Amino acid sequence: MGVAATFELSWEKLTKEAKHLGCRLSLFSPTPFEWKLVEACGQTQESGFWRKVGDVFNRLLNRTVETNSKEKWSDIRDKQLLKQHLLQLTKQKTYRMHPLIREFFLTKLSDLPEANKYRRAMLTVAKSVEAEVREKVVESLLYLHTDEQATATNLIKELLKMKSEEARRAGLKAAYYIGRSRGARDIFVWAAINGESELRQTVKNTLYLIWRNESDFVYSLLKELVAQIKFSTLPYLRNIVEFVIELPVIIYINHCEQEEIVEQITELHSRMIKEKLHLDLFNTGILEPIFEKLISQVVTNAFSKPIIETTLFNEFESAQHFFSLAKEDKACLKRIVTFLDPKENLAKVRDELAVMLNSNIMTFNLLAAEVLAVHSCSDFQKNKSLIQILFDKLEAKSRLWLLLSFNVLLPNTPPDWVELLEYFTRRIIEENPGIFYGKEASWLKQFDIMLLPLGLAYGKQVGAMPYVESLIQEGLLCGNQLQVKRCIAGLGAVGFYYPEMVFRTLKKTLPDPNALDLLRDELIQTLATIRTRHLDSVDIFLSQIGADATFRDRVSISTDIELVRRYIFWLGLFNHVVHSAIHYPKLRQQTIEATFILADARSLREAVTLYTLTVIRRARQANYSLSEWTRPEEDSSY
Repeated sequence: MGVAATFELSWEKLTKEAKHLGCRLSLFSPTPFEWKLVEACGQTQESGFWRKVGDVFNRLLNRTVETNSKEKWSDIRDKQLLKQHLLQLTKQKTYRMHPLIREFFLTKLSDLPEANKYRRAMLTVAKSVEAEVREKVVESLLYLHTDEQATATNLIKELLKMKSEEARRAGLKAAYYIGRSRGARDIFVWAAINGESELRQTVKNTLYLIWRNESDFVYSLLKELVAQIKFSTLPYLRNIVEFVIELPVIIYINHCEQEEIVEQITELHSRMIKEKLHLDLFNTGILEPIFEKLISQVVTNAFSKPIIETTLFNEFESAQHFFSLAKEDKACLKRIVTFLDPKENLAKVRDELAVMLNSNIMTFNLLAAEVLAVHSCSDFQKNKSLIQILFDKLEAKSRLWLLLSFNVLLPNTPPDWVELLEYFTRRIIEENPGIFYGKEASWLKQFDIMLLPLGLAYGKQVGAMPYVESLIQEGLLCGNQLQVKRCIAGLGAVGFYYPEMVFRTLKKTLPDPNALDLLRDELIQTLATIRTRHLDSVDIFLSQIGADATFRDRVSISTDIELVRRYIFWLGLFNHVVHSAIHYPKLRQQTIEATFILADARSLREAVTLYTLTVIRRARQANYSLSEWTRPEEDSSY
C-alpha cells in the first residue's frame, strides 16, 4: 500500500471531529508547537481563531462541535491523532505534524469551498498579544508561500493593512524571512507605495537589513519603485519619492566610507530626479508651481525632520525642553560645532566640552561627543591626553557620553583605541556601577550601547573580547549573576556588528550548558538582537551549543526589527557626521548650518522648515548629486 493510500485509510478511521482538529492543526508549521498555543488560538479576541474556523467546519460537517472544550480537544488528540500516528509527541512534550501528513490535511482543506475563509482566519490570530501565537502565524505563512505563493502574499498584505501593530509585525517578519523571492519583492513594493508612514519606515529598516546580504535585490526594488513614477501613480508620488530618498540615505550613513555606494545612490537618484521628476527644470518656470510643495514635503519627511528629531533625542526628552532655553544658553552650540573641523585645536574648547558633556540637554551631549569622535579619529595621539583629562573631570553620566563618542562604525579607526576604551569601560563599571547596572535613571535602558564602543574596537582590531570575557568569568566564579547577566545583555549591540566575535566569547565563557538556564532571558534577548541581521549565523550557533527546541523558538519569537531600529538610524547618523566632518567639507558645512539653525530656532517646526530650505538649496547647487557633496577638496561655491 502506498503512502497516500495509507494516509487515506487513516483519514477514514477518524471521526468527523478528529478530521476537524487535524485540518486545524495543519495550519501550524511542521515545527514543534506547545499545546497551549492551540488553546490560546481558541481564546484570541474577536471570537477567536478556532471559533471562526470552527463555524465553517461546523457547517461543512453538519454537526455542532464544542470548539471551546480544551479537554475534548486533548481527548481527540490523544485517542485518535496520536494513536493513528498522524500527530507526534516529542521528548520535550511538544507536538508536531510530519510535513507529508500536514500536506495531506491541507489537501483535504483545499478541497473545501470555504478554504479561503479558513486561511484568512490567521489574520485574527496575528493580532494576538502572545508572541508564540504570532510566530506560528509567521511560520505557517512561510510554508503556505512555498505551495501557494499568491495566497500567502495576499494574506501578508492584509496583515500589513491592519491597525494592529502585532499583526503588521507578523506580516513584515514573514516577508523578511521569505527574502529575495518575487513574492517578497511584491510585498515590499506594495508597502512602499501604499503603506502608512509607520509601516513604510519599518519596511525601510527591514530592507536595509536585507541589503546587507542581498544588495542587488534592494537596488532592483528601488529601481522598480522609480519606474513606478508615472501619471497613474500621482496619488502615491510622495510615498514613492520619500522611500527612494530615505532608504538609500539609511544605507549610506551606515557605510559612508564605501565609494561604490555613493555611485549607486547618485545613479538611482539621478534617474528619479532628472528622468522622472525633471527637477533639473526648476527655476525655469515650467515645473516649479507643481512640484515645489511636493519636494519640500518629501525632503522634510525623508531627510530633515528625522535628522533634527534624532539630534534632539525626541524619543527620550521633549524637544520643547531644548527650544525653551534662552538663546544665549544655546550659543555654545555655535561655538563648538565649528570644531567638527579636524584642523581645529581641540584644546581651545576643552572646558566648554566638559560643560556640554555635563549638561542635562542631550543635544549638547551629542555635539560634544561628535566633536570628540572627529578628533579621536583624525589624530588620536595628539588628543589622547586631553580626552583622558576630560574623563577624570566628568560626572558619571558625562563619562558615559565620552565613552560613547567612540561609537564609530568606520572600519579604519585607530588601533590604539582598544587600550583606552578598556580603561574607560573598566573605570565606569568600578567607579560608577549605577550607570552600568541601570540603577540610575538613564536612556541606556531603552538603548543599551554601553559595551558597544569597546566591542567595535575589539571587532576591528582583535577579534576577541578579553576584558568582557574576564568580567563574565569572574562573575561566574564569584556567583555574581548580576554581573554576568549585565555583560551578556550588553553583547546584543556588539553582536549586531560582529556576531562571530560574540559567539566565540559566549562559547569560551559559558561552556556549561546548565548555565543557559540561569542566563536564559539575557541570552534570548541578545541572540534575538543579533538574529535580526545574522539569522543563519545565530541558528548555526544555537545548533553548535546544543540549544533545545524551546530555547530556539524563544530566540526566533523575540527576533524583531524594532530591537535594532536605533542602531540603524541613530548610530548610522552619528557615524556619518564623523566621517563627513573629516573627509567631506561640504557635508561638514551642512552639519554646521543645521546646528546654527537649531541654536536660533524657537520651535521644532521652525527648525525643520529652515533646515529643509537649506537642504533643497544645496541639493540644487549640487545638481541633485550626492557625489558632488562627497568631493574631498574645499569648495566655497555653495
